[in-house]
Amino acid sequence: MSDQPQTPFEDDPILGEFIAYYPANRLRLIIIGTGILLVVWFVITVSLWNIPPDEAWIATIIVIMVAALLVGWWMLHLWNREVTVYRYGFSYRRGSQVAYIRYSQIRDLRQSGGLMTYFGGMIRHNTYRLHLTTDQDEFIVIDAIYERAEQLTRQIEAAITQTMLRVVRDDLARGERVRFGAGVAVSAQGVHHHAELIMWEAVGGYTLGGGALNIHTSAGEVWRRLPLAELVNVPLLVALLKAHILAGDVAEDKDDDDL
Repeated sequence: MSDQPQTPFEDDPILGEFIAYYPANRLRLIIIGTGILLVVWFVITVSLWNIPPDEAWIATIIVIMVAALLVGWWMLHLWNREVTVYRYGFSYRRGSQVAYIRYSQIRDLRQSGGLMTYFGGMIRHNTYRLHLTTDQDEFIVIDAIYERAEQLTRQIEAAITQTMLRVVRDDLARGERVRFGAGVAVSAQGVHHHAELIMWEAVGGYTLGGGALNIHTSAGEVWRRLPLAELVNVPLLVALLKAHILAGDVAEDKDDDDL
């Protein structure tokens, strides 16, 4: 952590070219805070409806003041948070403290939530959240408290996945296994689940849905249904599956051409 945050929109000598700046969504904080206070005021008003006005007024003032202090503390705690994205990493500010994180430092990436829609898509509520763990065991959460949160999470996720992919390809070439939690690993031979192995040439595809990643055989059957909540680095696993499936399709096309 650094005590002197760098001015946004400047290139960083280590993290590289400036890409985008995402401050806390302060309007959202104000709306939520105001909504909480209105709910508290309504509940206390209804609760004290039959109490004499003098006593009800004093109790209402006390409860509203306590609620305002708690809501104010919560808003100030999140008010100055910001993420600045660069080519090779990002800065993560919490109050006066700033951490500069390279994408290569991220060890684990977990996902939760999603994009909720109401009234036929007229109202959209983003609950998507990234849980990042660095090689120094720092834990970072990137979620909807930031402006353009959907763009931010996807941008960070894509950059981390591409960085991991370059490293993982070298690991696989050396004969190592890349682990994704819940007994799942990938090697140059195929996908492992505990003691079971499906060779790459037998992998026919994958689907995401219902909170799980389904790996299909070339016959179209589901080989394994893997709960997303138990996996780490799911985008990396999907990228590896996609790369091998596409490579298999290209190989089949070449064979057809030879015929």
